[in-house]
Amino acid sequence: PLDRETLRKNARATAESLSDEACARKELALYRAARREARAAPEHETAWDDFVKIVGTEWNLLANLGKAAADAGSALLESNDSGSGAEKQGTGSASRDGGIP
Repeated sequence: PLDRETLRKNARATAESLSDEACARKELALYRAARREARAAPEHETAWDDFVKIVGTEWNLLANLGKAAADAGSALLESNDSGSGAEKQGTGSASRDGGIP
């Protein structure tokens, strides 16, 4: 077992490491390290930069949706153009109306 003197020395060392002065030194060192890292890091984006990115992403999504709709419509029209034999032979309504579908 530890003797009384050893326990007293350990208790004093613990108390000194938790003193106001020691804690202030540790906090100051942490603050300085954080400031150094902040200066070394690239500049943070602003709320405006975030907004512009969001709008750009939304725009791309809408553009892709529009392209997909146009491609689907084009494919539908192509399948209708190659449709029934009656329309190809000129007996359909499109032929009677002067070629207007």
